[in-house]
Amino acid sequence: MVSGSKSQLMNNSVIKVLFTGGGGSGTEALVKLLKNKYELHFADSQQELGVIHPDVESHHQHKIPWANQENFTNKLVDLIKELDIDFFVPGVDEELPYLFEIQKLLPDLKVLAPDPKYIHTMMDKLTMAEAMSSKGLPSPGAYRINDIGLLNFPAVIKPRLGRGSRGVQLLPSKNDISAYLQLAKRDGEQFVMQNNLVGVEYTVLMSANYLGELCAIVPVRVDDKRGVTISAEVVDDPLIISVCSVIHDKFKTKGCYNIQLMKVDENTAVPFEINPRVSTTFCLGVAAGIDPIANYKLEKVDCELQSFTSGLHLKRYWNNYIY
Repeated sequence: MVSGSKSQLMNNSVIKVLFTGGGGSGTEALVKLLKNKYELHFADSQQELGVIHPDVESHHQHKIPWANQENFTNKLVDLIKELDIDFFVPGVDEELPYLFEIQKLLPDLKVLAPDPKYIHTMMDKLTMAEAMSSKGLPSPGAYRINDIGLLNFPAVIKPRLGRGSRGVQLLPSKNDISAYLQLAKRDGEQFVMQNNLVGVEYTVLMSANYLGELCAIVPVRVDDKRGVTISAEVVDDPLIISVCSVIHDKFKTKGCYNIQLMKVDENTAVPFEINPRVSTTFCLGVAAGIDPIANYKLEKVDCELQSFTSGLHLKRYWNNYIY
């Protein structure tokens, strides 16, 4: 647990896990998949609006402040102490910069996320792409607004910091940039431009132990996406696994994170985003037989990656609750 004599997880104790972003699309599946293995808690800044799925017991639903509120860290730390949480799984980008401070206050808390330096580099889509290029890895390129002369159009523009495809736009020509920025009402330095990648999109679960040793890679082919993945399939794709393995080798980090790639052809897969947190398809990786929570605790990792069940399909639907 997080303090005193409870700092070591006991084999016969129930491991308590807190997920933030509890109103996300994967919560209902995680409850079904993990409720018999862990004591699950879910927190969300809009919990009072009923955003957390009703499959989560009411006393396991928790309200926390927005990450940009002054009392966010203290309130979250208080909740973790109150619930005696063993594992904290952040699911919201805006919370990630506060993980270092949270772990300083709760040194025994296990956080299923990468190292602070890794988070800082990969959260920013400009520095992420630059880091990929610096290691000789495939990259969609990273261009500031002033570098548009280096781009071929159509090209993609997106916020350097952001999630869920928010603000991502394909611009037919460089003449469209000024209109985009005018509508965004933000400074051009907050955006990055990338070459447009055409192919099949993959979102990949990466699972490592607390030492950064890689345990598992689960590629998920995205068939339909509307902000979050709506339809997808677990695919044992050697190319995707190979590329992601090399990325982890070049940027070794602990915990669990997500790589998004475009498979351009049978020999080329280009990472276009790395999310240093669990994604909405985390539940599909768990369903495929991978347990990133258990993996995090492993003292020794086998040289071979863990096997997983390929061919699992994900379909997301709306539920209507009328009361």
